[in-house]
Amino acid sequence: MGSFAKYPEIELLHKVPAILDELEVVVLEKIHGRNARLGWVGGLFRIGSRTEEFDLELSTPSTGREFFGWVMATNLKQRIKELAESISSDVIFYGEWFGPGVQKGVVYADEKQLRIFDVRINDDLVDWDKVVELVERVGLKTVPLLYRGKPTMDILDEKRIIPSAVAYENTIGSEQNVGEGVVVKPTRMHRNSYGNWIMAKYKSPKFSEQKSLSEGRVQPVIPESATTFIEEFFTLQRLDHVIDSLRSIGIDVTVPATTGQIIRGMYEDVLKESETEYAQLDDDARRTVDKRHSGKTKTLLSIWLANQAVSV
Repeated sequence: MGSFAKYPEIELLHKVPAILDELEVVVLEKIHGRNARLGWVGGLFRIGSRTEEFDLELSTPSTGREFFGWVMATNLKQRIKELAESISSDVIFYGEWFGPGVQKGVVYADEKQLRIFDVRINDDLVDWDKVVELVERVGLKTVPLLYRGKPTMDILDEKRIIPSAVAYENTIGSEQNVGEGVVVKPTRMHRNSYGNWIMAKYKSPKFSEQKSLSEGRVQPVIPESATTFIEEFFTLQRLDHVIDSLRSIGIDVTVPATTGQIIRGMYEDVLKESETEYAQLDDDARRTVDKRHSGKTKTLLSIWLANQAVSV
């Protein structure tokens, strides 16, 4: 059986400066929803979230996996099967599932929808023009293309804070409805010398999970102590992201029994994104971070729960 590969992690823009040297890129709206994948791999139809593959026999809409139910209510399985057979290759579509009840902070549509941002054929992500072609062949839609051409910081600074194009396409856009940010990719996909795909995300300050970036800085603060590291990376916006991921797999984050899972999820998410900054701390500072992070997350969780109570 072929690999139902997860989508690779997208680095923050300041960690991928080489992308500004590309001759041509596509700048895509980054939708604030839940990552989803579906494809025909190894002769089988497969569906999943970013981290979890759904069991086609046991998963039902009643499990809370509405994306699974939505897919199974369409003829996507047949269309993707026919596509894979026509190109004699495994194919995986990567997209964002969004709509009422899925995300907060941006209004995209009056009903739940799926937009595709990338496609993998066998082991390779395809060029953007091929993404558009394959998505159209199976009757889906891509995320909005906001710009195509030579990248500059002025262009990226402008595009990351514009109102959501998805919302305007769904006739509910407004100037106040700012999107999550953008993803920047070469029009012809390729890897760096480490074998990683070259692409970057550039979030609007409202959605940044680092404190200094949420304040509008282009280059983040480099923490030099445990205290500044925790303040920079353990943020309410990051907690919201972690909680959303846990809720998407059916975990009730409002009960005390799940606090440990939230703390672990927060810690893992921070270390995944701040590997370089964490490694630059001295041994004492790293030990202090490892001791204090749970208390910081508990404090943020109390704020998050209080905010939920107010919004109900």
